[in-house]
Amino acid sequence: MKTLRGDHNLFIRVNKDGSKALKIRPFRWTFCILLALAFILSYKQDVQVLEGSMIASRLMGFHMVDLFSGLEVIAAHGKIATNLFMGFIFVAVVYFILGGRSFCSWACPYGLLSEWGEILHKKLVHAGLIKKRKKITTSWKFFIALCFLASS
Repeated sequence: MKTLRGDHNLFIRVNKDGSKALKIRPFRWTFCILLALAFILSYKQDVQVLEGSMIASRLMGFHMVDLFSGLEVIAAHGKIATNLFMGFIFVAVVYFILGGRSFCSWACPYGLLSEWGEILHKKLVHAGLIKKRKKITTSWKFFIALCFLASS
């Protein structure tokens, strides 16, 4: 289902066989931006529906905790608070049901910024302004993550 060259429609993708499909990326980007604006609004206007940050937040009083950040808090403090545990388990179950990268693609502003950075990078490589980058292997990513946990 690759897009044909020259297809620059924001919402519709034309497949090789000529069929059309709806692109999901603009909806993901819109949702991510609206969620970030909801956090800002809740902070500025003291709307207590959505409170906190992307690391740990409460939606109508229900706690949600980023898994990696939760592990860092547990490693740093050596104990698990009830709210941390409940939010941690809830997010883990949601990740298991929806897929681990669902948060990064639909909610995390860093995921959105990294997509925009990747688009910019591809354009700069295509224009010949920079060289193609080398990819970091998954084993290095896990090693770096473990170093951050150990430093907590």
